[in-house]
Amino acid sequence: MDPKRPSDRFVALIQEILTTAEGFRPRVLPVVPEHRLVEDLGLDSVALMDLAVGLEARLGRAVDESELLDLGTVGAIACRLAEA
Repeated sequence: MDPKRPSDRFVALIQEILTTAEGFRPRVLPVVPEHRLVEDLGLDSVALMDLAVGLEARLGRAVDESELLDLGTVGAIACRLAEA
C-alpha cells in the first residue's frame, strides 16, 4: 500500500464512529480522506474526544486527541493509523 494513500478501512472506520457518535453528525457525507476535521466535518472538542475514544475501543490502542487535531484531515489520520 502507498504510505501516502489513506487506508479505505480506516476512512470507513472514522466515518462509522462519527456517524454513530451521540449528539454529533458530520456536516458532509460520505466522509472522504480530504475532509478536514473542524472546517469540513464540524468536529468540536466533544466530537474529537468521541472519535479518539471510538478509535481506541475498536483498535485496542491509545489515540491522542491532540494528535488527531494536529493531523487535521481524515486521510492523514487514516494513514497514521495504518502505520501503527
